[in-house]
Amino acid sequence: MSKRRKCLTVLEISEMMQTISDTDSEADSDSNDSDTIIYYRTLLNNALIFRENEVADMMNHESRWYFSTEEMSHSPNMKLLQHPIKELLFRQSAATFIQHIGQKLNLSQLCICTATVYIHRFYMFFSLEDVDTNKLSMVSLFLAGKTQNEFRKLEHIIKVAHAHMNPLFPVIDVQSEDYLLLKDELIFLETILLQVLGFEVEIELPHPYIVKICQLIKGSKELAIRSYILATSSIMASTLCLQYNPKIVACVCINLGARWSRVEIDSGSEKHPWFYYVDSTLNAEFLNELTDELGKTILKNLISMNSPVLTLTEMPSIPEEVIVPGVSNVKEIVVKIPRDFVIVK
Repeated sequence: MSKRRKCLTVLEISEMMQTISDTDSEADSDSNDSDTIIYYRTLLNNALIFRENEVADMMNHESRWYFSTEEMSHSPNMKLLQHPIKELLFRQSAATFIQHIGQKLNLSQLCICTATVYIHRFYMFFSLEDVDTNKLSMVSLFLAGKTQNEFRKLEHIIKVAHAHMNPLFPVIDVQSEDYLLLKDELIFLETILLQVLGFEVEIELPHPYIVKICQLIKGSKELAIRSYILATSSIMASTLCLQYNPKIVACVCINLGARWSRVEIDSGSEKHPWFYYVDSTLNAEFLNELTDELGKTILKNLISMNSPVLTLTEMPSIPEEVIVPGVSNVKEIVVKIPRDFVIVK
């Protein structure tokens, strides 16, 4: 197994941005580096240096992208919005925007989910006042498309997003000064996003785990599809991806999918329940607690989010190839689950 590349420290990121700043300072003053670009550069340098002490250790830790409830309560967005529900609604709004634009761009659900996780992680270090959410969403889709080998031109992304945000005036003039400035801004914003992510753009999602686990426990097709959709919903409607690793999230989605499909996963003659063989730190009480939380969050926001994904939960007639894209490029996932587990109706 190849060693995972070490994520850049905040100090290294700051030094890289200083190099960019020094290079840009040599350019002509009348260049396309607008006040907005200068603001982003200053914002990144100041914010990363300010958080150096509290973030540097986390960036070198295995669980650097998983945060405790206390840590999440001290994020810039929480300090700005002063309420967890408001902060969650903000994230859901951004996720819904990405979902709509991503589908119009014919991107796979895995690519859309990757972009959404980028947004979740970014706003653990910045607030919505720092960076415009819609612009960051466009950049996230642009970067995720390259990461997932589903490249879309930035011009195409801007056109689709503009039409979505301005239905009465859907066409944008690609020769206009506003468009050119926006494009330059998004290109620089991609650099900022990469720095904040520490160039760690490969996101481990729960979806491949769900596919593998359902195969190993001989889960029904209905359970597999429903759990797969719930994995997407968990990224759109909750912050589980910021709190728990994808194996735990996969177990939560399968557990919730089993409830909603009215099936029970029988452990048979095995000593431990099925989820123990996926993550031995899980116990029934904790799993059910997370399942209750995710179920309530999804049901509460099923209508208000106007999501093209959450509504699929009650539409089992959707073709499997639409909901469950191929995962042939995903590395083999090894989980210790006995093959004699069965789904008991």
